[in-house]
Amino acid sequence: MRESFQRLFMMWEPEVLPLKAQAEHGSAQEPERSQFSHLVRHFLARFFNHETASPDGDAKTRLVLIAFATGLPGFVVALYLWPVYHPLTLHPPNHSPVAGPPYWLRVNHHFFFVVYSFVAMGIATVFE
Repeated sequence: MRESFQRLFMMWEPEVLPLKAQAEHGSAQEPERSQFSHLVRHFLARFFNHETASPDGDAKTRLVLIAFATGLPGFVVALYLWPVYHPLTLHPPNHSPVAGPPYWLRVNHHFFFVVYSFVAMGIATVFE
């Protein structure tokens, strides 16, 4: 059985050695990579390092910025809608609470988030 299968089935963990002992072993051998791992590495390299990315390799920073830019408008709209659905008015004890917005206004609010998710996915698809 190959060493990778032994680790999988026997829960084998590699021995932890100090740096001096590791240096005495010589150069580290490159692990065998399967065809699947080569394809995954190639896909990730092409996905994050393409011609629109800068040569500095700031793909992770770019990904975080895109994620925040995609999520921020929906969050801001939710903040603006908070007072509409959660009024802070105080009522007398025997007074009924204020009802939320009318049905069709709520439908419009929900529709905005559905349309925005479609637009965000469309922009991400066009970007890729």
